[in-house]
Amino acid sequence: MPLASAYPIMEQAITDAYMTLLAEGQKDGADAEKLMKDLAKALAKAVHDYTMSAQVITTTTGVIVGTAAPLAPTGAAPVFGTSTGAGNGNLA
Repeated sequence: MPLASAYPIMEQAITDAYMTLLAEGQKDGADAEKLMKDLAKALAKAVHDYTMSAQVITTTTGVIVGTAAPLAPTGAAPVFGTSTGAGNGNLA
């Protein structure tokens, strides 16, 4: 998906991570170190999911120049052509 479309999803995941931190931090006996580690994991996951949702689209064109195998009776002959290509995928 385009990253612009994935942005609101990431924003919501980050908001959810902070709201979880707030709710868990207000409980009696809350472990601040564990809460910070959990927050870091949630933020890292949100950013990772966002970047991995990127759709990659590529195109390419080119010119091909070569020499054909020797042909009787004229010998080797030049060969010319063009190439085009396209790709579509996601980050891995």
